[in-house]
Amino acid sequence: MVFPQTVTPLVVIIPFIKKQIPRLRDMLSRWSKIDYAPLDDGMSFIDEAKTDLIFFYNKGPNEVEEQINKILDELGIRKHFVKISFLYADLSEKDDVYPIATTRMFYRVIKDEELRQKYKYFFYMEPDTLTVRKGWMQALHNIAFNQKPFFSLGSINRGNFVNIEPHRMHINGNALYSFSDEHLSFLNELKKNVFFVFDLDPYMYMLSHYDALIKYWHQFIFDDIIMNMYKTGYSEKQLVLENPKTFFVHGGWQV
Repeated sequence: MVFPQTVTPLVVIIPFIKKQIPRLRDMLSRWSKIDYAPLDDGMSFIDEAKTDLIFFYNKGPNEVEEQINKILDELGIRKHFVKISFLYADLSEKDDVYPIATTRMFYRVIKDEELRQKYKYFFYMEPDTLTVRKGWMQALHNIAFNQKPFFSLGSINRGNFVNIEPHRMHINGNALYSFSDEHLSFLNELKKNVFFVFDLDPYMYMLSHYDALIKYWHQFIFDDIIMNMYKTGYSEKQLVLENPKTFFVHGGWQV
């Protein structure tokens, strides 16, 4: 299917660094297989599921763009998206360290005025996020646009490994996010109080500021469209069988 050039309210954004290109290739290769394809002819929303794709690199423009374009051509991925483009974080050496690098990159996206004007939601999808069934593009559109507005929608830690118990209470960074002004206002508010890593900060802030918690907690939706299996082994076959609404798995490893 080739989409016409029209408005695309949803964009998939893949943040990555150079050493993740092999993993990125593995993720994209799944999309070329019928069992993991972005679109499913048997599902609804196939005509409405118009989506763009952005590859978001931590540095500036270089040879990685050519490498990824070759992968896209080889795997036949382009046909699934209205537009595919590249975005660059241009991180300094000082900022290009974990976890501050992931936070800088996220805020580079959420504050980008061009992106904010064009899209309503974005799906932030690191290279270790795997699709586990086809029709995931339609599933993203269905869940993003057929319920009340939200700031973020994704998975709590569903794995067995937990570093710090209170940190478990947050949506993993691989999730759907709103470009709404209200969401950005909330993020600007919390940055004055906490600054650790972008996906954990909202919860650290709300759990220590009750007025913010009662005002914003409902904007964060825990959902099983994506499952965070942090540092945990799982059987893909069993996971798919037991979770019919799950389309993505992040982290962990298959056993």
